[in-house]
Amino acid sequence: MSKAIAVVEDDESIREMLRYYFQSVGYAVRAYESGEALFAGEEGLGLPALYILDIMLPGMDGLEIIRLGGRGTGPRRPGGTQGRKAGGADLQGV
Repeated sequence: MSKAIAVVEDDESIREMLRYYFQSVGYAVRAYESGEALFAGEEGLGLPALYILDIMLPGMDGLEIIRLGGRGTGPRRPGGTQGRKAGGADLQGV
């Protein structure tokens, strides 16, 4: 598995903060502003060690990215952990 992390976050300041942090600890970071950009940008690349997804994205949200990945129509993933921002939706049972 690669030492790359794919980040999907529409808020540029959060996306850049995550990029900065993970690069500072040795990861290559592939950052995207949308689910659609993730699918286009990851095509042909190796599987990252981790996907960090914003659940509340405009258009294709983080939950849809997870669903598509589970059906094999989105980026592959070895497993994942789900989180949420303060005030986000409860993700139990997803």
